[in-house]
Amino acid sequence: MTRFKRGDHVEVKGLGSGFIGCCYDGNIISTCRNEYIVQFRTLLENDQSGPLREFVKAEKLRPKPAFVEVSSFRLGETVDVYANDGWWTGRIISKFSESEYVVHFDSTNQDRKDY
Repeated sequence: MTRFKRGDHVEVKGLGSGFIGCCYDGNIISTCRNEYIVQFRTLLENDQSGPLREFVKAEKLRPKPAFVEVSSFRLGETVDVYANDGWWTGRIISKFSESEYVVHFDSTNQDRKDY
């Protein structure tokens, strides 16, 4: 299991029901045994007072993947799509225009064509 330290840029997998298949960017701000306090980059506290901070178990964390620029995709290819403040895993099901694709998200059983 990967050990993280304060300041590491991570992604948190599936925060709860309705968020399966999604990862949110954050930074480790503290460690405590098998849990970490993560401050999210795109999610805010309910009262909008600042970035959301939560205790997160190690198995819900992964290192932030390197950004890879891609100019085209193949049908059936698995992709990560940035939507609703997080990264959602989907599958290319058709091409909408020269640079836009229709993506199917198994976790929500939805197709979206604005990527």
